[in-house]
Amino acid sequence: MGLAGFTDDERLGVYRVLSGLLHLGDVEFDSADINKAEGSVVSPSASDFLDKFCKLFDIDEDTARNALTKRTVTTSRDVIVTPVKRAEATFARDTLAKQVYSRLFDYVVKRINAGMPVEGVGKHFIGILDISGFEYFDNNG
Repeated sequence: MGLAGFTDDERLGVYRVLSGLLHLGDVEFDSADINKAEGSVVSPSASDFLDKFCKLFDIDEDTARNALTKRTVTTSRDVIVTPVKRAEATFARDTLAKQVYSRLFDYVVKRINAGMPVEGVGKHFIGILDISGFEYFDNNG
């Protein structure tokens, strides 16, 4: 990453995000009865993973726990908070992880392209392969 122009702080940031995502992926949920409604809670065995995720992302653990296990709807008069089912909490966790990873991937590609400027069109290039397959970028370097 150093050859691509990443600073030490940028590399540390990338590693923190990746580590946080790995911990987030280990957060599991249990079904729970919350105020006579079917809901979910973070499994006691997964609390350490959520704690590590929150520390790496520098966010409040209660805020993260509520964001994953509750749905908040704000109307002109009220704020309504309802529990989400276990499957919905799992979906929220996975969606969050995918969005953060996607943005990290885009950032890394942008930094690599900026760190390796290529003038003109040559016969040599570097292609980047991700999980989806070959990607084509405006600036392939």
